[in-house]
Amino acid sequence: MRPPTTRTARVYLAALGMLVLLVGCSNQEVATLGEPGDPAEVDRTVAVTAEEFSFDPDSVDVSVGDTIEFEITNEGQSQHEFAIGTQHEHDPGMAHDASSGGTGPINPGEQSTLVWTFTEAGETSFACYIAGHNEQGMTGTITVSE
Repeated sequence: MRPPTTRTARVYLAALGMLVLLVGCSNQEVATLGEPGDPAEVDRTVAVTAEEFSFDPDSVDVSVGDTIEFEITNEGQSQHEFAIGTQHEHDPGMAHDASSGGTGPINPGEQSTLVWTFTEAGETSFACYIAGHNEQGMTGTITVSE
């Protein structure tokens, strides 16, 4: 058997790259367990307080199909954000918004909302990804049941 040619190796590497890209995209979708929701279809509001360096509550239970309005109030002394999904999905320097499952920065004393529709059962996290806040414990869990 002959060793693979450079062209064959390139084809294999391109196919592997596409597979990694597809797997990465599907993991991101599963990790947020949903999509931006319609504010006119909110089933309930969950009030969340952000402080240094925690959320209250730090766990939320919802059901598949629920459209939740997260109402986040920053009672801390520094900027915070609320972003659904795991850290590998969020570039710490990126501004998160509703399309990516986040509020973006919330200044001290201010409030922001995020409307999210949960389309899959499972468990995901939420966190503040501003300058290492999540590493200091500013995280929580969302459990989505059938």
